[in-house]
Amino acid sequence: MDLGLSGRRALVTGASAGIGRAAVLALAEEGCDVAFCARRAEPLAELGAEVRERFGRRAVPIRADLLEAADCERFVAEAAAALGGVDLLVNNAGASVLGSLWEVADEAFWQGVDLKLRGYVRLARAAVPLMRASGRGGPGGRGGVVVNVAGNTGKFPWSHSMSGGAANAAVMNFTVALAQEVAADGIRVVCLAPGGVATQRFETQVLPAVAAERGISLEEARATHVAGLPLGRLATPAEIGGVIAFLASERCANATGMTFVYDGGETAGL
Repeated sequence: MDLGLSGRRALVTGASAGIGRAAVLALAEEGCDVAFCARRAEPLAELGAEVRERFGRRAVPIRADLLEAADCERFVAEAAAALGGVDLLVNNAGASVLGSLWEVADEAFWQGVDLKLRGYVRLARAAVPLMRASGRGGPGGRGGVVVNVAGNTGKFPWSHSMSGGAANAAVMNFTVALAQEVAADGIRVVCLAPGGVATQRFETQVLPAVAAERGISLEEARATHVAGLPLGRLATPAEIGGVIAFLASERCANATGMTFVYDGGETAGL
């Protein structure tokens, strides 16, 4: 199925592993040229080589710390210069510290909010004007797209993810507000809210937090979590990458200002 993404210029944050890395590969497979960032240079270089070898697309790895406003602006500027513009932005970087309110240090709590919410806002502020400048917006045009990744705790809070949940909820709110502001330019803004995804972070941080909260072993925590999912399985990063590509594509051209929950029915509702 052709998603209509060939030749589009995409920016992806938090690309060193997990969902961000999968998003880069999915977009490149659909024909996008991709610039991507994270704080660790080595996995970015490896990802760039994989994109070029497997898909023959332009790949621009850029080391950046998105806690820093200057790095947010630099990432977008360098990416746009290398790709010749910006059509898509996937805001994905952000991982909060897990634990109860009294276990998480104040600095760590607010750093989680800053990385996700401030980072997403700063990147959108830098990238959206470049999407407008492409001249592809307006009725019938192929305007730009912003995809904000925010976990389902933004809609369905968990006591051991207060920092992340607060940031996710704020991102969902920001998604709707930004979508309203840029719709006249033909630019779409959507939010993707995954549930449990089989990433290293899930294994090394989420499951231990669940086990500690319930006083059970890691194996019991994993079994209990999966058993509580109506579909009985975790999503894979590759699946989430594919959903991001779909949301960014012409196949989803009439969706904006919405949050799409993708969590195996964990939080099913109207």
